[in-house]
Amino acid sequence: MIGAGIFVISGIGARVAGSAVILAFIIAGFVALFNAVSSAELAAAIPREGGTYEYARRLLSPKVGFLTGWLFVSSKMLESATVALAFGSYMSLFLLIEPRIFAIVAVLSLTMINVAGIRISTNASKIMAIIKVGVLAIFAFLGINAVKGTNFEAFTSTGLWGCLKPQL
Repeated sequence: MIGAGIFVISGIGARVAGSAVILAFIIAGFVALFNAVSSAELAAAIPREGGTYEYARRLLSPKVGFLTGWLFVSSKMLESATVALAFGSYMSLFLLIEPRIFAIVAVLSLTMINVAGIRISTNASKIMAIIKVGVLAIFAFLGINAVKGTNFEAFTSTGLWGCLKPQL
């Protein structure tokens, strides 16, 4: 999974952690790995649709499951809004239109793709993944000349705390 964080959060992380942002990404990768393994084990133990809701409902209580489901949906709505605004901000750099307009168009477009059905949604997801990998490959190719040892001399100028410090 290639999330929007790689496009949105990396700049903020570099500002906070400096060149040690690489270390921050490694730490985040381990956290994501533990989350993925835990989710996979829960999915293997409780092979039913519903994910987090179903796990909490079965293992804790129906009320906790209900609350967990709504918290999950709420967090996904906030995440989607953030990603849509980031997308709008990027697009407005090229087309000089209000970022919120692009965000609204992105949300409506993706909603229509989901309403169209699982097959279309799956194909669109594959296409978006190919585009994201392509953009990252182009970025890496074009940026390879900017990699210099001197950029890493003050590797942890903000200390380890710069990699772990939460930003609000």
